[in-house]
Amino acid sequence: MSACIYCREPLPSSVPPEHVIPQSFGTFHGNLTLHCVCESCNRFFGGTLEWALQRDSIEGALRLQYGLADGTLGGFKSLEFKVADEGSWEGVCVKIKADKRKKTVEAVPIPQVGARRNATDEWEWYTPKEITPEFARKYPKGSSSEIQVVGSSLKEQKGLIRILKKNGVDFHPKRQMKPPFGPDGKVGTNLVALFAEQIQRCIAKIGFNYLAKVRGAEFVLHSDFDDIRAYVRYGTKPRVKAVRPLKASFLAEERHGQVVTRGHILRVDWSAEKQSIVAQIALFNTMKYTVVLCNRYRGIWTPDLAQGHHFDLDNRRIEPLQRTGLAIPVLLVPPRISPITKSGTRRVVLPSNLDIQGLVF
Repeated sequence: MSACIYCREPLPSSVPPEHVIPQSFGTFHGNLTLHCVCESCNRFFGGTLEWALQRDSIEGALRLQYGLADGTLGGFKSLEFKVADEGSWEGVCVKIKADKRKKTVEAVPIPQVGARRNATDEWEWYTPKEITPEFARKYPKGSSSEIQVVGSSLKEQKGLIRILKKNGVDFHPKRQMKPPFGPDGKVGTNLVALFAEQIQRCIAKIGFNYLAKVRGAEFVLHSDFDDIRAYVRYGTKPRVKAVRPLKASFLAEERHGQVVTRGHILRVDWSAEKQSIVAQIALFNTMKYTVVLCNRYRGIWTPDLAQGHHFDLDNRRIEPLQRTGLAIPVLLVPPRISPITKSGTRRVVLPSNLDIQGLVF
């Protein structure tokens, strides 16, 4: 009897399909699916790891930008969008709101209060819960301090003014803030995301799924893959760092800096020293990762391991990478990004037709 490639429990005669790339990141003609993952593991992945990738990652934000989903992302959590405009709006947190039917993505300001002690300081931004008597002491009345209130509506702004007064800040608005739109009517934002553990495990799952698809369930049930299997399913720390973000492209066609696609790219290959089996993953060909699926493979070395596929978001087709053999060799260098470190700031330009308003003290 066959077994689930994650929990190793026996599989019944029928199991739901496990998509190599979660369906929330696009459906394609001839989707790559597995039938070697039990219903329990499938349900667990959908409700935890895939949910985190959808809601709390840069890839999740790109789903909205590329019209793959409706909804709202962003806030004062693990995924933040901050206005990049230099001036009074710099650092203001916004949410992005996507309408798949209308094909629009809008920037919506989150209720917050900005403050600085003098005109040369940078603005610091506070959520309503962070407006306390300590805030009033830090920015006392009669000093050179400046305060501004930001919200998407007059109702939200008045609510913030009430909170300020309740905590000892006598706020009297003097003028409106000029909305941070560029000449093209768009709002530039900086996107900051935490590379959380559940997101890393989901990336690892995509890589392991892909290996199972191209090499078969029996291959990945080998004990050499127990580390990555336990990491994905149970969160058990592997002996070597499993998911490693990359800065450079792993496509030979992009080695000189050009971008040839915004589709998804999956590859499996040997590492440069031919001892480790790795996957390379780039959703939307933006954030790129190497996943160590097996650190020291003890089976028979085979030269035909290297395979890759391109998931085209324009025509929704999946095509083999014709030049996989020319891909840049995988070098397993020590990772520089830890699970709790911010993965860096990435600028994303989002269109907005909102009348964003603000008040300056």
